[in-house]
Amino acid sequence: MPTPPLPDWILHAEVQGYTAAHRLCPEEARLYGTESLYGDWGGRVLLLAKDFGPSCIVRDRIAAGDRRPYRHGPAVRTNVRLQQLARPLEGLGLLYGSALANLLRDDGQVSGALPNRECALAYGLEVARFVVERMPALRWIVCLGLEAWECATGALRLEGDWRAHRDSGEPLGPLVAAFHPSARVSRERMEAPWNALQARMNASAELDQEMPSRSRARHPSRDSAYETRSLCYRPWPWSHPRRADK
Repeated sequence: MPTPPLPDWILHAEVQGYTAAHRLCPEEARLYGTESLYGDWGGRVLLLAKDFGPSCIVRDRIAAGDRRPYRHGPAVRTNVRLQQLARPLEGLGLLYGSALANLLRDDGQVSGALPNRECALAYGLEVARFVVERMPALRWIVCLGLEAWECATGALRLEGDWRAHRDSGEPLGPLVAAFHPSARVSRERMEAPWNALQARMNASAELDQEMPSRSRARHPSRDSAYETRSLCYRPWPWSHPRRADK
């Protein structure tokens, strides 16, 4: 399933300290540059990282004549490690995005604190809602770092501590807290949330075989109070406190 049409508020986003990728690449149809790695909007899993990177990466590719400069870098360590971690989930269909969506930071930094963090994440939260509503089969959101967690919990109006859920392996509704692939942690700690997710998926498959007549889980943007019983659809207990609408 390809990227849906993007509204003007995304294509022409203005956040101080950033350039919207689509201002540099007006013909680009993808929301996330990393959709060139995993771009299935009909998939069941959304992989959400921190940000695409600095605008200078895209500007340099444009200057070099790159025909599609807003794309992932196949040799980038983050992408290589992510593929290794996500390989068991590929059969579910994956969409790879980031908390800041199409915002490219203008400070030239590939890591570190985000410029104008509050405004950037406020924009990212709204884009996350847009994405969730347009992924009809979505069941899991793997949050690769704190920024992704903040956007996802805000979009779904959930409350929970990223570090606590990351270390315990317990999801928060559909959200899985994981380290960013570039984090300097042991292989065991990096893989733990992914292994826990895989174990839950396997348990769901067994449960589905035992209870084939049970109903399928509903999409999170349409219902928020139910239990799920179907194959790979156990991430929606929704027993956690929800933020009140403001």
